[in-house]
Amino acid sequence: SIKIDDEWTAGSGCIVTARGLTGRIRGMAHKRPDGTKQRPDFVIIDDCQTDMSAMSPAQCTKRLSLIRKGVLRLGGHQAALAAVMNATVIMEDDAVDQLADHVKHPEWEGLRIPMLKSDATAHDTLWLEEYAEIRRTYDPEDPHDRKRAIADSNKFYKKNRKAMDKGAEATWNECYGDDEFSAIQHAYNIRIDDGEDVFASECQNQPIRMGDNSEFLTASEVNRDRVGTWVDFPAEVTTIGFHIDVMKRALYWTVIGVTDDFRLFPVYGTYPEQRQKSFDYRTIRKSIQQTHRGLSEERAVQKAIEMLLSDLCNRSWKRQDGVELGFDIGLVDGGYQIGSVKTAILNSGFARRVFPLFGRGVKAGDVPMLQRQKKKNELRSTDGALPWTLAADKSVKGIRTAFNDTNATKTFLHRRLATDAGRGGSFELPKGDHRRYCEHLSSSEYSTETSGPHGTCTEWRMMPGQPDNHWLDTTCGAIIAASISGKVAFNRAVQPQAKTKRQRKVSYL
Repeated sequence: SIKIDDEWTAGSGCIVTARGLTGRIRGMAHKRPDGTKQRPDFVIIDDCQTDMSAMSPAQCTKRLSLIRKGVLRLGGHQAALAAVMNATVIMEDDAVDQLADHVKHPEWEGLRIPMLKSDATAHDTLWLEEYAEIRRTYDPEDPHDRKRAIADSNKFYKKNRKAMDKGAEATWNECYGDDEFSAIQHAYNIRIDDGEDVFASECQNQPIRMGDNSEFLTASEVNRDRVGTWVDFPAEVTTIGFHIDVMKRALYWTVIGVTDDFRLFPVYGTYPEQRQKSFDYRTIRKSIQQTHRGLSEERAVQKAIEMLLSDLCNRSWKRQDGVELGFDIGLVDGGYQIGSVKTAILNSGFARRVFPLFGRGVKAGDVPMLQRQKKKNELRSTDGALPWTLAADKSVKGIRTAFNDTNATKTFLHRRLATDAGRGGSFELPKGDHRRYCEHLSSSEYSTETSGPHGTCTEWRMMPGQPDNHWLDTTCGAIIAASISGKVAFNRAVQPQAKTKRQRKVSYL
């Protein structure tokens, strides 16, 4: 029965219940008064993902597994279960995007319903130039002026509606607000007010790939196409560099083996080492403070760096031909607890080959790092693709400090990821599953190409929600370490030849 206005009405006997996807749904059943055990026979899945989970390949895989193994098995073995999902594709290759792909999931019949089936003929002129200009032109400090701009844009639309609607077709003609005149206008208002990326995802179910550089691989593509069969470094590796990212609760590290043609072979981990393969920084179970109890925050971080440096600096890195290599250059992030970082480096005994590293995001409007005035006794990169500088530290004797252009280094890394494995300048992971590492590399930041007085630059920004990017930082830092060694170069800059004095010809005749 159903209660309506304090009166019970006859019901059909259906049982309706709600559960969260990540809640306790396995084995769900209802026991009737006659003892019959009723299993679900119809399920509606509503928005199975969040913005955060859509950005994480691991979270997408988890949700797909919950749907396949949990939700779709609720009907038991003797009865078929019907399921309908109402969802939005938030990002390319997220959980919903994969389910809508009939090749990947033939068990689902996917239907993408766009708000606009087709754009207007005057899409670039009347809509995105004249109408958009009227709608956007208002005084942001005047709370009433935006209403005036909206009213003016409505007048323009009413006057030119026939020309503006031509060629456009809305899926749901009744979908528009009280201050609008059509579903077509409603769609273009979202496009103009919220941006093309929001409109493509929320309204068209066809999200735009994040960033301008669509040739860069996604995390799932890296984990699928850039995993090799090696365990020990290949025999061609000649240079070993490493970088440590210093955080309050854990240290992330990456060691990279580099060949003469700049192929990259990374190995990575954390200190303290975590038992689970997939974890977030904020949820790590074994922290520096738990490992080094009773110490102050600064001393605990220093002790952790010393322990990790001792391991990485004294370890022999074996190649497939049996040759064992030591490290060439090591770098430690100087952005957090720099005093502890410098003290740990001095105490390690490797201060001649281990340096603090500070990243600088050089933008298109900034003077390029290698074009700035050179400081006294400063070493700087001769590799045009990897800008860095190295100079004596003014505050601590015996320490040298490195700086690098993070935008250039991240772009360099992603171009290596996009290079076919086995070719010069390619990137290849060891045998195994590297989903979480690949998320750090390709799902934590996105790129935007910008132009300025010093040319064009690819700038990198954090994804919404600030996902973990620590192995991205350590991988970039390890590449800089290999470059500082001077043994390898991807694109060595041509140094101008010194002018030689013209020799005078002397004749004794």
